Amino acid sequence: MSSSPIPPPLPSRMTYTYLIVTLNINGSTSATKLQLLEVDIAMLQEVISAANVNYRGYHSYINIGTSARDTAILSKVELPLHNV
Repeated sequence: MSSSPIPPPLPSRMTYTYLIVTLNINGSTSATKLQLLEVDIAMLQEVISAANVNYRGYHSYINIGTSARDTAILSKVELPLHNV
């Protein structure tokens, strides 16, 4: 009876769990859609104005679209994104 060797343990890593959502806000100017959610990262579509995605406690990264509909990524201040 031959037993297979036990692999070495993986290096210790810290794991994190983030709540990531994507929302089509459809040009809404209301901040309530995001404020109702406790999310870490939100990806928004159909943003009409960059002023509409300045939520307290979030960094906003905005991509200007070609047909007056932009996209944006929001991340909590504690989770800055790089190379967005």
